Amino acid sequence: MSWKPEVEEAEERRRQALAMGGADAVAKHHGKGRLTVRERIERFADAGTFQEQGPLAGHAERDADRRLVRFTGANYVLAIARVDGRPCVVGGEDFTQRGGSPTPAGLRKSVFAETLAVQRRLPLVRFLEGGGGSVTGARGKQSAAPAPRAAALPLDHAGDGDRAANLDLPERIVTSDVVGSRSPASSS
Repeated sequence: MSWKPEVEEAEERRRQALAMGGADAVAKHHGKGRLTVRERIERFADAGTFQEQGPLAGHAERDADRRLVRFTGANYVLAIARVDGRPCVVGGEDFTQRGGSPTPAGLRKSVFAETLAVQRRLPLVRFLEGGGGSVTGARGKQSAAPAPRAAALPLDHAGDGDRAANLDLPERIVTSDVVGSRSPASSS
């Protein structure tokens, strides 16, 4: 018995997942002066440290004989990478698919990013891109959460439970920001 067909399908799924929303969607994204989330993570991370997690998560369409017709990867890129030499969990939505709206597999990966960061006691960096929305909730400004005790934690403290305890900081700190959403050609 040979595993060749299964290996070939896994390789094809990986190839299609790496294509993100497809060549046209990536070109359209680049045409707006934006980098894809995978490009942003690769530039953010120390060279050669980007280790993508769950690249084969997604949805497979099959023909009547159960052969792969098309594979749509989860629209959330998740990686463990080093940033300034320190390990981090890094992730973000892929806006070349569905405008970044979560797919079931993408949503599961975004939740897993948090689990992975907590289990490994690593900082979590999320790359965000979007057209807006309210973070205060349906009741407006009155429902806004109180300001956090620490807005950001230097990387040398992130994930260090003893230091976090000594600083009276929450055990898990998640920092989100829009970083590098524009390609160098569009920056002024």
